[in-house]
Amino acid sequence: MSENTENVAIFAPIIPTQYAAITRNGITFREDTPFETYIQIGKDLSRVSNDVQFIIGDWILFGKKSYGEKYKDALVVTGLDYSTLRDYASAANRIPLASRNPNLDFSHHRTVAKVKDPEKRAYWLRTAEEKHMPVTLLKKSIIADRVLDAATLAAEREAASKERGIPNIYNTVATLNAQIDAIEERKGRADTWGQHEQEKLLFEFKAVIGFRKRIGVNF
Repeated sequence: MSENTENVAIFAPIIPTQYAAITRNGITFREDTPFETYIQIGKDLSRVSNDVQFIIGDWILFGKKSYGEKYKDALVVTGLDYSTLRDYASAANRIPLASRNPNLDFSHHRTVAKVKDPEKRAYWLRTAEEKHMPVTLLKKSIIADRVLDAATLAAEREAASKERGIPNIYNTVATLNAQIDAIEERKGRADTWGQHEQEKLLFEFKAVIGFRKRIGVNF
């Protein structure tokens, strides 16, 4: 079996060959691919990408336990840098298989893995799923040691900006970030808003982008 075939074989169960063809370098689709099929492929590819990070982490932990220092020589076969592998292994070690939540991304688990108390780790994973928390909101909540919502986070950002005397443009950025967090949290979309809300968001967005281009600052 060629290396190219081996790399592609893991995707065989999730790629309907009547509509798509996958190679080591990418994927191509037939023009008549149904939208529902296209969406499902995206979900499946995302799941595989998320799963493989924990799998590599578990692989590293097994090697360390079973082969001692020799396991380090095996890490080069992954082609990944040491810091990435360390993150995978740390998350896998802190959050064992039985504690992982299949409804959350690896980034959620990696964030929660930094919590020292195992009971709190379990709490934050459960809370993140129940409240559909984006990773950014989860991080802020863990730091605050309480569950924050998008509105509370926006208010705290604005208050902090005023205390530091930061120009109003940063408040606009905080407002936009809060709106994005709110959209993600309720799984909504901006195009379902009324015309007034859309126009207001567009105005604020253009103001921020224009200001950023003028001063060359990335937010």
